[in-house]
Amino acid sequence: MLLEIASGRLVWERALAEFPAGLPCEGQPVSVRLVEGTVIAASMGHVFALSAEDGELLWQVNRRGRGSGETSLAISHD
Repeated sequence: MLLEIASGRLVWERALAEFPAGLPCEGQPVSVRLVEGTVIAASMGHVFALSAEDGELLWQVNRRGRGSGETSLAISHD
């Protein structure tokens, strides 16, 4: 979920299990980072990039078997 920092208002909410191949993430811990207007969420070896504006899925990487529960993120950008 994305909250407005000034008011705590809910901007949008998504369940990773709603996305293609995201069902294994249901009920599992999720790592989340905000990088330049993109929310990066990872769980069970799956990584999802969501638009911070509306929660739309931008891309997804499925690495099932590469993570169990919470998936750590290391992010680099220019």
